[in-house]
Amino acid sequence: MKVLVFCEKCGNPKRLSNYVLKAYIATAHHVYCDVCQHENEVTSNLRRYAFQLRRKQGY
Repeated sequence: MKVLVFCEKCGNPKRLSNYVLKAYIATAHHVYCDVCQHENEVTSNLRRYAFQLRRKQGY
């Protein structure tokens, strides 16, 4: 399943694949917008979901 994250500044959506969620989001503090390069904070809910994916798939 892909997750959409919206930029806090311009509202542009960014798709995050399961691989990105497991490999990057679980430990990252920010996600950068592809349009305006704004630094968007990774929310605790998104981080929790990423950790669940890692656990579920034995990452």
